[in-house]
Amino acid sequence: MLSDNPPPTSLDCSPPGPRRFIISKVVRFCFSIAVAVLVGGDKVAFYNCSFEGVQDTLRKHYFKDCYIKGGVDFIFGQGQSVYENCNLDAIGGSWGNQGYVTAQGRGAATDENGFVFKWCNITATKDSTFYLGRAWRDFSRVVFYKSNFQASIVPQGWEAWNKPVGNIVYAEEDCSGPGSNKAGRVAWERKLLGQELDYNINDFNHGKSWLPQQPS
Repeated sequence: MLSDNPPPTSLDCSPPGPRRFIISKVVRFCFSIAVAVLVGGDKVAFYNCSFEGVQDTLRKHYFKDCYIKGGVDFIFGQGQSVYENCNLDAIGGSWGNQGYVTAQGRGAATDENGFVFKWCNITATKDSTFYLGRAWRDFSRVVFYKSNFQASIVPQGWEAWNKPVGNIVYAEEDCSGPGSNKAGRVAWERKLLGQELDYNINDFNHGKSWLPQQPS
């Protein structure tokens, strides 16, 4: 998993036997047009890691102080994931000058999954513009909170991708930077208030119950 050119196969690097947590620290995961990391377990955390790809780079769960690089849907899937203080580097180049940071796949209103980004930074290669996300499935959910958008964000911000906009939950709360101007955002972007905002920001992946229990 540390190679710049890993073989195109799935790797299970988790230890044998039962375990309460899976934790990775200071690790570099690289791939090109494929999933850099596919996480299928529960209570998985990454600290100070690097994830580099072009399309379909990541799926889930808790990421802190990480560097994530890609161009098209590079954070995607159905994870119930929180990204805290991460650097998201959107790349253009051979994939054109427009891309998508997220492609979240929540499939039903009762599903708990979605992506929450807190205190993150988004940068991009020169002359490239990016959507914050597009809806992979009908009830896609993505929230950016107090994040800095240095990247050039497409004015609309989001794309429904032919999904019913009334089901989609896309929100930006207290974000900053040149790309945070919401004057041209889609009319169906959500404004989170009260308990909904508190849940998404403070305990979206139920981290209060398991993150403090992780070994240091």
